[in-house]
Amino acid sequence: RDGYLSAVDARTGAVWASAGPCLPDAARWTEVLQALAERGLRWPVVVHDGGKAAAGAAAAAAPASLDQRDLWHVLHRCAQAQARLERAVADAEAGWARAERHEAAVAAGQRPRYRPPAVPAAAQAARVDALASVAADLAYLTGEVRRLLGVVVVEHGRLLDAATRQGELAAALALLAELAQTAPAAVQPELG
Repeated sequence: RDGYLSAVDARTGAVWASAGPCLPDAARWTEVLQALAERGLRWPVVVHDGGKAAAGAAAAAAPASLDQRDLWHVLHRCAQAQARLERAVADAEAGWARAERHEAAVAAGQRPRYRPPAVPAAAQAARVDALASVAADLAYLTGEVRRLLGVVVVEHGRLLDAATRQGELAAALALLAELAQTAPAAVQPELG
């Protein structure tokens, strides 16, 4: 799938190079970054989406540079997973409502207009609760990651020191990994 490759100075917003549409693979990224290096541009830090292609190109074109992953891509992936989970909750709630309507029609001696649901209403309710809990947990943990990756983190009126921030971030990431493992199987790929 084609994309656009851009080398941007994060401090000034200056676009130093742009290519595309093209395949965003390591070879193309390397061409873009090496062309910048040949023009004399040097950078102490490379910040990218965390993909192997960009990381490999950064290592080849500027091996002495510090390699970092940007926050936008991390939080964007979290937002995508959150949206998918919320859709799964909505779908499960709709299935629960259909199952309840069917059971109510049968209990009233009426003939339902559609086939009986594969899963009874009680099981549907439990599924809704499980998915809603995962969605709420993901929203909380994403908020914590966003807070801890902020430029300045203030907690209880005091600046959070680097070691404490790192410890809390490691705990949030461990909880995210645990959430991915313990979530219902249908949403585990989203959390992975």
